[in-house]
Amino acid sequence: YEKLVKEGEKEVERLFNELGENRMPRFMSRRLKTPSMLAPGSELVTKADQQLSKWKKALSEKQIDRILKIVSDFRLDFYTEELEPDYENIGVKDI
Repeated sequence: YEKLVKEGEKEVERLFNELGENRMPRFMSRRLKTPSMLAPGSELVTKADQQLSKWKKALSEKQIDRILKIVSDFRLDFYTEELEPDYENIGVKDI
């Protein structure tokens, strides 16, 4: 999900390649665009980062800690408080 939000077209191409398709349909390419950049304050942030960080604003620290404990109990340690998981730890390849 995170790669799809941040790198839409590239990730869809990767998924199609994994499925043995040489290219994705044109209509999909037209609908996927690189997230635009915004500059709140002095920090450069993408719309994708804003989307991926919504959970941090909606959940309390206690809720986040409980969720990460459960995730860890299931040995899904590639998820942390970071916006994206540790892709290398879950075997997601780049194109």
